[in-house]
Parts: sequence; C-alpha cells; structure tokens
Amino acid sequence: MLPDFLLLIAISLPLGALAGFAAGLFGIGGGAIIVPVLYYVFTNMGYYGDAAMQAAVATSLLTIVPTGFVSSYTHYKHKAVDFTWFKLLLIGIVIGAVFGGLSAIALPGDVLKRIFGGILLVMAFLMFKSGAKIVQEHVDVNKILAAAFGLFSGVVSALMGIGGATLNVPFMVQQGLAINRAIATASALGVCVAVSGSLVFLLNDVNGNGDVLTPYSIGYVNYVAVASIIALSVFTAKIGAKLTHKMDAKKLKKFFAVFMMLIALKMLF
Repeated sequence: MLPDFLLLIAISLPLGALAGFAAGLFGIGGGAIIVPVLYYVFTNMGYYGDAAMQAAVATSLLTIVPTGFVSSYTHYKHKAVDFTWFKLLLIGIVIGAVFGGLSAIALPGDVLKRIFGGILLVMAFLMFKSGAKIVQEHVDVNKILAAAFGLFSGVVSALMGIGGATLNVPFMVQQGLAINRAIATASALGVCVAVSGSLVFLLNDVNGNGDVLTPYSIGYVNYVAVASIIALSVFTAKIGAKLTHKMDAKKLKKFFAVFMMLIALKMLF
C-alpha cells in the first residue's frame, strides 16, 4: 500500500501545479485537468471499482475550494469580480451543484461526458468567433435567464467535477461582460459549486453500506490526492490569476476558447 500512497502523491503534486495555474489564468477551477488524470490513476490502482469516475469528480471538486478561493481573491484585489453577475447566478448554481452531485452518484459517466463535451464544443466555437466589441464593465440581463442558466451550469459542473467557468464565462461574455471580469466572476462562482457538490460526495459512501473501497477516502473523496494537489495549486493559481490581468482581453478570449475546445474533444473521445 505504501508504493501506491507515494505514487499518488508523486502524480498529484505536479497535477496540482498545472491545475492551479489553469484555474487562475482561465478561472476553470482545474477540474477539467484533474478529473481525467485521477480517473486514470484510480482505475490503474484498482481503487473504487466501478465508482472510479465518481471518485475522480468528487476529489476534483474538493480541490477547487482552496484553489478557487485563492484565485478569486486575487481577482477580487484587482477589482475584477462582478458582484451583480455573481448574485444573479449564485442561487441557481448552488442548487444545481447539489442536484448534479446526487445525479453523478446514480448515473453513468460516459453519456454525461459526451453530452457535456458536445455543449462545450459549441460554446467554445461561438466564443472563438465572437468579435472583440464586448468591453462593458457591467451589463443588465434577464434574471430568470440567469437563474435558469446557473441551475444548468451547477448541475453540469458537479457532474463533471469542474468549477463551471467553461460554461459560465462564455455565457457572461455573450451577454456582454468583459472577458477578464467574466473569468474573475466565474472563479468566485466555482468555489460555490465546489463546496456544494463536494459536500454531497463527502456525505455519501462508495458501496452503500458505510464502507469505502480504499483507505484514503471519506465518502467518494480521496483525501491524499486532495492534500497533494492543493499543496501546489494554491500557489500556482495566484500566478495564473495575476497573469490574466496582464494579457490582452481579445487574445485571452481566443486562448480560452481553444482551451475549451481541447477539453470538449477530450470529453467526446
């Protein structure tokens, strides 16, 4: 068991560094990077059996809490978080995240990954093709539309173990919010998704009788992986968040769209 323990740490440390940097730069929470890697690790180590995907999602969600907090606080210090948008999406996102976490435990992951990948690919394409005219600091939006989208985003995010920025950023940008502010706001919302979703996984056991299939877990969450990922991600998230405010908004939007396309293709194939 000790070699597995050390191997898990050795993989999770650099994974955390990369995910944290991406979380800060793009506001994605790092889950899009963490989930597929942890799924591969858990499967090859023989952890969780058929619940390996759920465990990867659950573990990823919990790592987003501290990483997302550091990232969003850095954005907050740059006065980039739009609290009007934050409040519009918050309630729907929290409710959706709880429902999404419960659904992830009950539903197969392959179909959900393909649906999410398809939606994400379309949104990435729309964002990539959109013009550079969107530079508003604050925008008005239909509150019902925002609440409905927040609910949808929360469900999908918790199902996939991501912070939700891959959905929330394109939505806010298409509604007229500047890309830098959209990323900053999505980073703060990602913390809310992670807290709500990970609580569901922490309070549910893997095989239904109070036992887990690995000694390093609470519910579906692997705490060794969580601690190792957080160890570096909280530092690299701050670096990525600072870089966001030094980059050209138009270029950043293109980079973000390409990144989303890569995630979508990974989900689909």
